[in-house]
Amino acid sequence: MHGASVVALNMYDMLKPIDKGIELFHIKLVEKKGGKSSFQDAFKRDLKAVVIVCSDSISAGKKEE
Repeated sequence: MHGASVVALNMYDMLKPIDKGIELFHIKLVEKKGGKSSFQDAFKRDLKAVVIVCSDSISAGKKEE
């Protein structure tokens, strides 16, 4: 997942001079095997949604997402 994000950011950096409106989205983990993936947290709460804002103008309310 980290590698995919790094590649996407590299592509964004190379393409932004061509298209200022380029956006990155929908980077998600589809499947994971091994590690601590079978660990069950007794205090786990249902997560409805997460939003990560990396833009000062969006977080200030000057632009829409």
